[in-house]
Amino acid sequence: MVAVPRFESDSSLHWGNAMKLQSTFALLDVKRGRGALLKVVGGETGLARIPVTITGFITQSWGNDDGESREFTVEVSKVEVTP
Repeated sequence: MVAVPRFESDSSLHWGNAMKLQSTFALLDVKRGRGALLKVVGGETGLARIPVTITGFITQSWGNDDGESREFTVEVSKVEVTP
């Protein structure tokens, strides 16, 4: 069995410097409030942009590396929408 470190806070980051990650796209699986959110953003046409902060933990890779990017699963613990 391989021990997998869990980074619950900055103080538990054991790998020296923090990882530098870059992303320009994410999907959010919305359970509660999805109907209201759909009305605000204008459906699939994307008529509105809503500032959001997502807090969670990257838990595993998802799919394959296409040479430009790779997807990862995030276990979301908090979603905050800025009015």
